[in-house]
Amino acid sequence: MKIGKTEFTKQVAVNANTSVVRAEEMVDAVFSTLRECLSEGMNVTIPGFGRFYVYRSQPRNSTNPRTHEEIVVPAYNRAGIRYCTQFVEELKNNENLTKVLEAGE
Repeated sequence: MKIGKTEFTKQVAVNANTSVVRAEEMVDAVFSTLRECLSEGMNVTIPGFGRFYVYRSQPRNSTNPRTHEEIVVPAYNRAGIRYCTQFVEELKNNENLTKVLEAGE
């Protein structure tokens, strides 16, 4: 099951008891702020959810799939998230989620 920004924004509006327009502004502001913080090298911790962070990947050897030539993939900046233990446990023990995933919905 997948949810896009429009559906997510509608759920935020319901949960925050606000209009969809206001909810979209809030969602945009949260992700814009998250992007800005990560771009400046800051970690962002949201208690009960997880920690967003940036790190530098290591250069690595690879093969061009078209030419089979050996290439070096240079190091680059990446974003990551580490979910908090409480959130992970909630997902593990959620029987409704297990049913939905097993049904392939």
